This record gives sequence, structure tokens and C-alpha cells, in this order.
Amino acid sequence: MDKFEGNFRLIDTCDIAPVADKVNALNEDDWNAIDWRQNRFEAHKHTQTIELIFDRDFRHENPTQRAMYDRLGCEELLAPILDSIADYYTGEGYPVRILLVRLKAKGGIPQHVDTGYSLTTARRIHVPVVTNEGVVFTVGGEPRSLPAGEIWEINNTREHSVENTSDRDRVHLIVDWVVQ
Repeated sequence: MDKFEGNFRLIDTCDIAPVADKVNALNEDDWNAIDWRQNRFEAHKHTQTIELIFDRDFRHENPTQRAMYDRLGCEELLAPILDSIADYYTGEGYPVRILLVRLKAKGGIPQHVDTGYSLTTARRIHVPVVTNEGVVFTVGGEPRSLPAGEIWEINNTREHSVENTSDRDRVHLIVDWVVQ
């Protein structure tokens, strides 16, 4: 299945409160435990990442559930979101990566295009968990503020960036979904 022609595609909405409660209970040690992504990729230097399902080789199958997945109770917590995504793509599929990504207040992610087989083949889904109107996500030159609780596919094969002009951190749940 090829990427869609647009920049953003609304998949569904969800009750994000249970996820937000878990995110708000995380401490700075949790957010600082893994710094691989922001150190490896210049575009992500203003972010912090909690790996829920993630492999550093960006494999496209047999993903690894990380300890935080179980600690946060993600199997139950994320089931409604993952069910919505699966229903949208009508068929078999699975998350190959799931991350919580915090973008610091007054921080940004510069324009970039995702590369590599898995990143360009999987569907890049963003679910805003903690956000505000001062956070602007731009894909293919189209800017949007994505409200909390909406499930969006972005076309990550186009240039995309994020600017957080607010005084508050932004947190998105990112799901890379493999359509079978």
C-alpha cells in the first residue's frame, strides 16, 4: 500500500485521558533514561523519547516490546487506539514502532524527510496526548495544530517539521503501522 497523496489524514478520535494520565505520571528520569534517538538524529535534538515498541535497526517485522510497554500497561491502555488504526486500514497489520515523544517548550523539529524502507513503508501515525495551539505541525508545506485525542496519519515521505512556540512541553504517541 503506497502513501496517500495528501499531507495529513484523520483516522479517528479517541479518549486520550487514560494515556495522558500515564504520561503526566512519568518523571524526568523516565524521560531521560534513553537518549539514543535525539543523539542519533539531529532533527530530534529537542525531543525526549520513551520507547514502547522499538528496534534501533528499524526492522519491519518482529518488533521488540520494551520494559516501559509493560510498566505503563500499554496492551490495555493502547488497545482502543490500535484497534482504531487496524479498523481504518481494514485488514491485518501491526505496530512495528510505538514511541512517546516529548517536544520541549519553545523547541522544534526542523524540516526533514524520513528515509529507509521501514520508515517510508509503515504508516506514520501521530496521536497528540499533551498539546496546545502553540504547537504547529507542518507537512508538505501545510501547517496544522493537531488536537489531543485525534489520530492522524502524516505523510512522512514529504518534508515535515514541528514548532512548539508555547511554554509547555508537547507529547505525541507515535505509531508506525505496517499494513499487510
